[in-house]
Amino acid sequence: MATVSLKVRELAEKKGMTSAYQLKKALAINPTAAQRIWEGTTDSITFTMMAKLCSYFKVKPGSLFTYTED
Repeated sequence: MATVSLKVRELAEKKGMTSAYQLKKALAINPTAAQRIWEGTTDSITFTMMAKLCSYFKVKPGSLFTYTED
């Protein structure tokens, strides 16, 4: 089965961010959402959230994800 994963933590760490709390503050998002995105455990992401992430990290949507085939 193929998997899609978020690369947000990797992008954040390149900007010097070290925690979900910092992600929460930077994007003005709820703490639970920030923690799930940071850990890569979220099972869905809205277009609104994707737009916030793209804007903050200055990337296109495809840069937020990795796709792995088994």
